[in-house]
Amino acid sequence: MNQQGAVYEYPLAAGLSVSFQRYLYPAAAVLDALPTSLGALPVCPAGPERILLPSPAGEAFWIGFLPTPGASADVGILAATGSGGWLDAVGGQPAGTDRPQAWLAVPPALRLPGITATGGGWLPFARQAPVPHAPSCTGLLLVLRQSREGGGRLHVALADEDEFRSVCGVPLPPPDPGAAYGGWRLP
Repeated sequence: MNQQGAVYEYPLAAGLSVSFQRYLYPAAAVLDALPTSLGALPVCPAGPERILLPSPAGEAFWIGFLPTPGASADVGILAATGSGGWLDAVGGQPAGTDRPQAWLAVPPALRLPGITATGGGWLPFARQAPVPHAPSCTGLLLVLRQSREGGGRLHVALADEDEFRSVCGVPLPPPDPGAAYGGWRLP
């Protein structure tokens, strides 16, 4: 954590953290592979079970999960779209506001590139999708199921750079092509 309160990995539950890895929004609306990270985006607490995540124009992000050895969870992810609907990011289907239809087992899965697209690949997570017919996201809801610890929820509100700086007191660092993500490997 830095002195202003932003972090680059946020604890979801005992032994499991999450990070949001930024990259430039692709020209095509569908990803066929995990994009190279340009660094983790900072997040800051914005209330109980709620964080604020910057999502700059022209960028998107993928989600990385960091479990400690022996930790596991099923994670469901709902994306609130700019049109007011919800998409189940793991399953790629329209969803309700609080119940994922598909779950990601963490581990073995350690990342989600985006919203599963019909026909294969993923649609990028981004506050402003510059590609027609790609979803813009206003927020995410991460829902956890853990056998021993029960479950949990984390609401992720997406903000532009100015709102993030105003609320969190932290400027957004520039994208860093040298930033390597190491969260896909268990220690």
